[in-house]
Amino acid sequence: MYKRILAVSLAICLSCAPLTAVAQENEPYIAETGAADLEDTAEEPIEDPSEEMTEEDAEEGTSEEQTEEEPSEEPSDTSDEEESSETPDEEEPGEEPDEKVELLYQAHVQKIGWQDWKNSGEQAGTTGESLRLEAFKIDLGTEEWNSQIQYRAHVQSIGWQDWVNGGEVAGTIGESLRAEAMEIRLTGELAEKYDIIYSTHVSNIGDLDYVANGASAGSQGLGARMEAMVIRLVEKNSEDAPDTSGRGFVKEFSPEDLTYAAHVQRLGNLEAVTSGQTQGTTGQSLRVEGFCVNLDTTALNALKGDIMYSAHVQNVGWQEWKKNGEFAGTEGESLRIEAIQIKLTGEAAKFYNVYYRAHIQNFGWMGWAKNGEKAGSESISQRMEAFQIVLVPKCKDQSAYQSSKAAFRNTYVYQNPSQYLQIKHKQKVLTGGGYNLSENYMGLKVAYVQRKLGLGVRRAIMDSTTISAVKTFQKNNGLTANGVVDLTTWKKMGLSEDDWYNLGAYTSPLKTNPSSTRSDCIEAMIDTAYSYLDTEYIIGASGKPGTGADCSGLVMQALYSAGIDPDPVSPIRHSQPGYEYESRNLWNLPMKHVSYSERKRGDLIFYANSSGTIIHVAIYLGNDQVIESWPDKVVVWPIKNSHRSIIKGVARPFV
Repeated sequence: MYKRILAVSLAICLSCAPLTAVAQENEPYIAETGAADLEDTAEEPIEDPSEEMTEEDAEEGTSEEQTEEEPSEEPSDTSDEEESSETPDEEEPGEEPDEKVELLYQAHVQKIGWQDWKNSGEQAGTTGESLRLEAFKIDLGTEEWNSQIQYRAHVQSIGWQDWVNGGEVAGTIGESLRAEAMEIRLTGELAEKYDIIYSTHVSNIGDLDYVANGASAGSQGLGARMEAMVIRLVEKNSEDAPDTSGRGFVKEFSPEDLTYAAHVQRLGNLEAVTSGQTQGTTGQSLRVEGFCVNLDTTALNALKGDIMYSAHVQNVGWQEWKKNGEFAGTEGESLRIEAIQIKLTGEAAKFYNVYYRAHIQNFGWMGWAKNGEKAGSESISQRMEAFQIVLVPKCKDQSAYQSSKAAFRNTYVYQNPSQYLQIKHKQKVLTGGGYNLSENYMGLKVAYVQRKLGLGVRRAIMDSTTISAVKTFQKNNGLTANGVVDLTTWKKMGLSEDDWYNLGAYTSPLKTNPSSTRSDCIEAMIDTAYSYLDTEYIIGASGKPGTGADCSGLVMQALYSAGIDPDPVSPIRHSQPGYEYESRNLWNLPMKHVSYSERKRGDLIFYANSSGTIIHVAIYLGNDQVIESWPDKVVVWPIKNSHRSIIKGVARPFV
């Protein structure tokens, strides 16, 4: 009992120690009041504490007394302070999130694996090392918060995966697949208080801008890898939040983003078409004279860059490069575009190939060119009639555009040796068909005049009988009676002005092109000759099928259709006096002469009279058959018959 009383007394004394200290500093006050208090305490009898207080009670009491008596450095209203620290909703905007919501994220990177965890605002992944980010996960520290964050990845060859919750993996591991984009969103209480903001670093583009709250970040449809990412958890309306109005996501072009228009002979400006469609015309023999191309890169999520293009124009050559809707070519000058070039710049060039092809006169559709290559033709005077353009992401299959040759420039699949007639694959156009008909002129125009004058069937030569009939007609119609048929006399006879210029200046349409083989050329020549079967034999004529042609006139037209110009032999010269036997001049052209025993399909067989002078030419078909124009029509006959059997020799136009 004594010990317990002593402990209580000691506790009482200790509790009074501060008062003693205060009293020493305030002696007047102690002198007046402190002594009396002590005396009163000393006179009171000491009660037995065992009846009312245990040792533990004494200790608690001592603690309470000390707490009440000791001065405090904290504000006196501690209850308000404690309540404030436990209520995060009352934190000032811009402060870090509640310590219980700790944003951590981790990236799985090619060749590296899982990196260390990153905190809000730090970069996960790599830059400048060309390594793909393959997967990632996010952890907010507790199961409660992890259930309120969701995220997913857009993965190579897979697309958008399903949403996963905090702590789970988005993307793939061990499959060597790149993550290309991501989306992150909050739910529940977190979504009410915070914004989740994130950005990516993408191959061949670099850092993209921030996006927020479920928006897509990265790229899609371009085959671009996501290499790094940054994520931030920011209180709503925080002044420290990054701007999320920029370009944080990039996607592929749509067909409507690429448009191209053309200016076409006689049709003028055609409406624009979209990627892959045909611009211009086919089957109408109309030239493209100008065009423009536009690639819309104005959308927020679009790749940046220009589309540039150039035209090879008749009599001009290659023009300067144009871009983004500018006009290339000419307008109002009747000049054909012969070839084009198109290319991309900037980000568009990093992710896309631009393919294009031309539809060329006498060629049809050429193969696809790409990224600035030439499409069409040069130096062979062929008009471009139509074209197509298409954008293809580099990450996609390109095999559909790996086709035949896209352009020709004086280069042919087949060509004769330089010492012989050259194949030009160029449409022959004759001028000078409006010649007057005077003594000894021949051909179709003469035949038309004779028929109008009722001279019956006779050789189509301006002989004395024909000239006399012309004079009579002129005299009867008030014209100068000189026997020469000019345009005035021609029209007075009721003949058309078009026939006046065109009957004696016809050339067959070209049926070959630079990709034609030797066999193609031979078959084009023979096919044209067959189109003349049963056409009337008219001396000095080389007109259209069904109008009239003699032996050399038929051969001329057959050669024209296969790309050979037998100049100076021509339909116009053939009608002039002294050129009835153009077969002799054909024999003298630079063609390879072979022996009769070496004859092959497509060779020219020349016939002579008994004096050895050439009088006739035919086209050899093989099997000892020829096609020829012999009075009175074009026929297929044996190589030798009763009409002509003396063979002068064999010439080979296609060696």
